[in-house]
Amino acid sequence: MLFGCIHVPDFPVQAAIRHDCSDIFKSKPVVVLDGPESRQFIFSCNDAARRERIEVGASKAQLQIVPGVVMRKRRSEDEAAAQAALLDCGRGLSPIVESTRLGEVIIDLSGAER
Repeated sequence: MLFGCIHVPDFPVQAAIRHDCSDIFKSKPVVVLDGPESRQFIFSCNDAARRERIEVGASKAQLQIVPGVVMRKRRSEDEAAAQAALLDCGRGLSPIVESTRLGEVIIDLSGAER
């Protein structure tokens, strides 16, 4: 058997911005916040945010010292839709695809013609 994996790094960030048609997200630090409004924390961030020393788990208040950070609230609907799109990509390669976790699918490539 031959398997392949499609993995999307920083999946919650990608899910949160996937419908934004701007190139701004390629260079700007982007974070996804989770938790109750009064105690939001960074759930996920992109490479640009990590270069600014922004860390997963930090509080929203700690972001105030970093200018230009794009903040998005975590939405399960965004992540579910992005995961469905990822599964569709996998099905373009094989009819046997398994969603193993958010941002990752395993594809059975045995007998795949492409």
